[in-house]
Amino acid sequence: MTAKKKKKGKGLLFAVLILIVLLVLYFVIDLQQKKSDQEAETEETEESSLPVSVTEDEISKVTVKNGDVTMTYVKNDDTWTYEEDPDFPLDESAVNTKMNCLTTLTVDRVLESPEDLSEYGLDKPQQEVTVLKTDGTTFTLYIGNQNSSNNDFYVKVDDGADVYTMPSSSVNAFNMQPYDVAKADSFPTLESTNIRDIKVEKEDGTVEFSSDESGTSWSVKDQDGNEETAGTTAASDLANAVSSLTYKKFIDYKGDDLAQYGLDKPTETVTIVTEETEAETEEEPEAATEEVTEAATETEMVSESESASETETGSEETTTEAVSEEETTEAATETESETETETETEEPKTIEVITTLLIGNTNDDGDYYVKLADNNGVYTMSESILDKLLNVDVLDYVSMYLNDVPMTNMKSLKVTYQGETKTLTVESEEAPVETEASTEEETEADTIKISAGALDDAETETESESEAETETETETEQQMRTVYHYLVDGEEVDSTPFRLFYNNLIGLQAQLLV
Repeated sequence: MTAKKKKKGKGLLFAVLILIVLLVLYFVIDLQQKKSDQEAETEETEESSLPVSVTEDEISKVTVKNGDVTMTYVKNDDTWTYEEDPDFPLDESAVNTKMNCLTTLTVDRVLESPEDLSEYGLDKPQQEVTVLKTDGTTFTLYIGNQNSSNNDFYVKVDDGADVYTMPSSSVNAFNMQPYDVAKADSFPTLESTNIRDIKVEKEDGTVEFSSDESGTSWSVKDQDGNEETAGTTAASDLANAVSSLTYKKFIDYKGDDLAQYGLDKPTETVTIVTEETEAETEEEPEAATEEVTEAATETEMVSESESASETETGSEETTTEAVSEEETTEAATETESETETETETEEPKTIEVITTLLIGNTNDDGDYYVKLADNNGVYTMSESILDKLLNVDVLDYVSMYLNDVPMTNMKSLKVTYQGETKTLTVESEEAPVETEASTEEETEADTIKISAGALDDAETETESESEAETETETETEQQMRTVYHYLVDGEEVDSTPFRLFYNNLIGLQAQLLV
């Protein structure tokens, strides 16, 4: 019995040893196989390449199929056109960037003749790129699934049996739609300080915001026509939101079916009025310069002609010529001076610019379809960009300050306390600013007078004229300042308590009872 147990123990131990040896052999063989596969894959990678190629100059036409959309781009003399719609506003630079990816296609790995193309998404590829070369030959790239581990795409060429893995940088360019290469407009630039009126029209009524010429003081008018002073901060935030409006995507350049975007009957219409400075032309100064040049040329011609006959006419004619030349030069100088003066005095013209934005439905991403009233193009704008215009509540903009009139604009204020009424007023006047410049000018004038005693009559007269001009310029350049007087019942009082009282008064705010 004991012998049998010993035999069984030895047999079990022997079986365990054999199992261990087999496991070791398995792991060694598996490791060698993996190493061999890696080396083979490395060799494949170094030698792998597409069986087709094209240079930039060889590209004649490229057709891209992305799902149900087909896009064909034709190249003639470095100019691209969209075959499906020749009037399409094509951005040729964007097309070039995408199509030039065909000239740098790279392959990471080759899968030789795989049996099941559905594993790679190549039984029904979602993207196809067909290239027509200038020599008349063509090839087609079929783009399948993306490898989740390395982000490479599986690609097949024409009817070849092999499958290639290509980096996403070579393939992503063709995951496109027509408007990805369209030349889009930008939303008009609106400076918040130039905005004078914002009108928001919705189904439940119209709300209108208006500002003064400075763009700092605003009023708001509700659906019933009631007008109130708008809070400065709230109105400024609205103006800044309007000046930040930007398009997100270009959708439709024709805009011939606005109903599909909800723009045939917009949910909201925003009209913005801005004051813009019209750029002045420089044609008149240029014309004047040409006249001066012609005058100078004529003077030179006359001078040369008279110089040729100088020996015959004598010194008297030479003097006459000199006078004539001086007169002509003075005339040219006067013309140029007058032109400069006219240019300096001309004030830039201010014009009103009206921008009307129509807001329609939302798309699947929650963005709104929009278009300008005077433009066919349809774009999208994000909800966050339009937020302040979509949710306009008059009560958010009405100023809650009981008095927001600046002290310097206040004509009179009556205050009644315990039955006694006081009238507060502010008056102003312009007074000259005393500077050290006037003292220095008097000293210079005295110096001129002393020096004049040592000069002859002609020089003294010249100095006197110069002095008179200096005095005139000094009077013209005299600086002025505004001086304010604070009065209670017509009597001037100390400005400190007056200003403190008024500042506390304009700081009072009402509270809205809901």
